[in-house]
Amino acid sequence: MATPKLSVPSMYRPVAAGDGVDPFDLACAHAKEGADPATLVWTPGADRMECAIVLGPEEPLGPSLLVALVAMVGIGDALGALIPPTIPVGFAWPDRILVSGATAGRLRIASAETPDDDAVPDWMVLGLSIAVTGRSVEAFPNGGLHTALHAEGCDDVGAKDLLESFSRHFLYWMNRWQDDGFAAVRAAWLSRAAGYGENTDLEISGPWSSRVLLQLDALGGIEYAEGTTDKTATLGDALLSPGWLL
Repeated sequence: MATPKLSVPSMYRPVAAGDGVDPFDLACAHAKEGADPATLVWTPGADRMECAIVLGPEEPLGPSLLVALVAMVGIGDALGALIPPTIPVGFAWPDRILVSGATAGRLRIASAETPDDDAVPDWMVLGLSIAVTGRSVEAFPNGGLHTALHAEGCDDVGAKDLLESFSRHFLYWMNRWQDDGFAAVRAAWLSRAAGYGENTDLEISGPWSSRVLLQLDALGGIEYAEGTTDKTATLGDALLSPGWLL
């Protein structure tokens, strides 16, 4: 069967991953070989929307990792444009996408090694995966719930349509971040953040059901309250392991 044509903005260079190939791993391999930024590796399947984008960072790793939150805002807007408005879309720091309070997707980040914290990585790869079909709400072994879009009543959303929508919204927010700084991204991210302000209903179980998100700093790190104790966590450290293990 021929690979369907992907309708994305012209800056992207789409590359379809073969059966059984992780697009994130393939994008990392391409990046190490010098692939151009905006190379978009994707899986033309129906069960999941999976993609990975090669990036060309212009700052050291710390500030460059903010692209993870930019991408979350992008996929949040993409989902908001496609699914019924009554179905809430949220974010759980640092890497989870929530639909009706359960985890429906995640982000991943990889980058070239650098000699020190002030050096700019030669490349970065952003990976995104959203469960579309084939799964009802289930519990993670370590707590929290995961789900798929169709299990939440988003039956009209297809993986390809979601990827195309994400490609446009991600580009918009990348341009907004580069032109206006992180403040607008931060405000948009916090508007969907589990555990922040009155938005605790965005996660019905899992880590943020018992925590209060107090602050998101300029490098994407957080201050949060757990019981009577205030704690902090940096974005770089948190992205090394899945956010639902925090």
